Parts: sequence; C-alpha cells; structure tokens
Amino acid sequence: MFTVQELENIANTTLDFHMKGEVHKQAIQDKPFLRRMKAKQRKFPGGKEKITKRAKGVYTTTIQGFTHDDVVSYTNPANIKQAEYVWKEIHAGIQVTLTELKTGGISVDDSLAGENTSSHSRSDVIRLADIFADKLEDMSEGYARGMNDMFIKDGTQDSKQAPGMRSIILNDPTTATVVGGIDQQANTWWRNRAVLSISTSQPSDLLIINTLETERRQLRRFGGRPRVAYCGSEWLDAMNAEVKAKGT
Repeated sequence: MFTVQELENIANTTLDFHMKGEVHKQAIQDKPFLRRMKAKQRKFPGGKEKITKRAKGVYTTTIQGFTHDDVVSYTNPANIKQAEYVWKEIHAGIQVTLTELKTGGISVDDSLAGENTSSHSRSDVIRLADIFADKLEDMSEGYARGMNDMFIKDGTQDSKQAPGMRSIILNDPTTATVVGGIDQQANTWWRNRAVLSISTSQPSDLLIINTLETERRQLRRFGGRPRVAYCGSEWLDAMNAEVKAKGT
C-alpha cells in the first residue's frame, strides 16, 4: 500500500491520460422531418407582412344537354380563395469573450468583425478540446433542434415563431378553425383528413395498415403522390406489430 508521501509524490509528478480531439456527443438525434423541410425550402424576395397563395376547391361550371333552339344557361365562376401565412424572423446566436478563447489557446484576429481565429503556438499542449469549435457546434445543433420543434408545433409556444405542422394538420379538421387565412369549417376541401380512433389491441386485424391504404388512395385521388410518412415511436411499434402478426 502506498504511503501518504508516495501518493503525494505521484500526484505532483504524473498527469491523468486525457483523450483529446472532438467532444463525444451523446444526445444528437436524427431529424428526418427537418431534413425534408429544408430540402423543400424556397427563397422569397420579401413582402409587407405575408406570403400568399391562391387556392381553389369549388367549381361552378357544369354541363347541360340541349337540342335545337333550347335555352341554355351560363355561369360566371368566382371561387378563388387566398391562403396566407405571416413570414417570421428566426435567430440563433452565441456570445464568447476573447479572454475565454485565449484560455483555450485561440486568438481572434484584429478585424472589424473579428471573424478570423488562429491557434497559439504549442496550444495542443494545453488544449483537450477546441472550445470555439464546440461553441459553434452547440449553436448549429441548437438551431437545428429549435427549427425542428418549430416546424412540428402549432405556434402557440412563441407568437414570433412560424406555426408548424400542427397548425395545419388538426386532430379535428371540422372545427371552426382558420388555417392559412381560410375557414376550414366553411370550406371542406381545405381540411386535412384525420383518423384518431384506430384500435391497436388486436394487431392481426391490420387496422393501421388498412387505414393507410385507404388514405393513400384518397391522397392519390386528388393528385397527391405520398412518398414519406412521419410518425411517433408508439405508432411505429403498433404498425410493426401488425406486420409481424401476419408473419411478414
């Protein structure tokens, strides 16, 4: 057994072994919804307050049989609606002092914005991880998490953020709710579809799979081409149980 003097001597002459390099990230989740949203993003030049688009779900004109000099009728279609969404400004940023960077062996060049950094000579001797790189990575991941949550939530979490998917796809689309400036109760063609009463108690009944097939046909009926589905872990577990119930 070491004596007190021996332990003190070891502590004063020996360092722990520290693994250097990139910080091991333990809590980074995949964000497929955010990735799909960013793949579809488009630029716009600005505008007073809103981004608008014309929408139509009702048609007035129809056909009429006639012979000889029968009197026929004419219609004047006027069914265009305006969908509108307020554009928002989103910020994510970090702050750091030059002193904090110096302790990590990093200097910021003397420029107007201070955007250029350099490492001190022999900084690798004292640096276990790049403190500045970690701060930038924290900002990047924080931005991604915030945007992912915003795209999913309904906007009530922050009135200055853009309302996300839950503001457009409602659990009860028959309610008197204005979505994108159009009243869903008065315009049934503007409603999303919702099925919330699917039982998962008997996977062999294939209620989820059959419902998906029905809804897929409905989407294709009106020109949709669904290729991606988003779901939670419990829903996915229930569907997998149905697949396994039939041995496939």
